[in-house]
Amino acid sequence: MDRGGDGGTSRHFCGKTEGLLVGQLYDYAQRVQQHIERNGLDVFKTRGALAMRCGFIITLIEPDEPDDPQKLNALRSASREVLGASFD
Repeated sequence: MDRGGDGGTSRHFCGKTEGLLVGQLYDYAQRVQQHIERNGLDVFKTRGALAMRCGFIITLIEPDEPDDPQKLNALRSASREVLGASFD
């Protein structure tokens, strides 16, 4: 989902997270999910394979969740491995 008018690549700043960036992990997860839908991949198998590789379920990432660099890197790696694509 595009929340910033720039194709979903905006970085959001939220005072509630004490200055941490918010939205980059969520935006990346949304791009992965859009890729799954757009390419007609089996949603459950694909999301399951991603979860097994990155260690978390991408549909549980909230828009206001503080960005975690380790999670973002794990999701990037998993998407390259499972989908053969990067969404940066």
